[in-house]
Amino acid sequence: MALGKAVVRLIKEAPSASDISLGSVKTGSIKNSLDVFTLRGRVTVWLPPQHAVALAELGEKIKAAPAQIDSEAGAQLLHDILGKLYSEAGLERDPEAFSEIRSEIFPDPRTNQSPVDESGSEKDDASRQS
Repeated sequence: MALGKAVVRLIKEAPSASDISLGSVKTGSIKNSLDVFTLRGRVTVWLPPQHAVALAELGEKIKAAPAQIDSEAGAQLLHDILGKLYSEAGLERDPEAFSEIRSEIFPDPRTNQSPVDESGSEKDDASRQS
């Protein structure tokens, strides 16, 4: 759960093309240690720098206007990154968790939700359920 929240935050908080030129995400400019909040409190999640950068680059491509990656290619890249993260952490692949993360980043097009919130922040549960 905490890993999933960290993944979503890294993607959503990625710099947009208007902030920097596309493709300029660098290892040193991306936070790979994030505090996420769960029902049990705050958890600090550390991700290997190469995966943090890959997630931020995915977020940057999604935010670009026009998007530099389509939903299917982006979802496949996300799945690949998640697979590597889970494998390196010694966690079993969890299809339900992967699906939840994917739907957070690439929501169903019928809902007309933006793939990434304009502010780069997560929407709260109440706004997702309405």
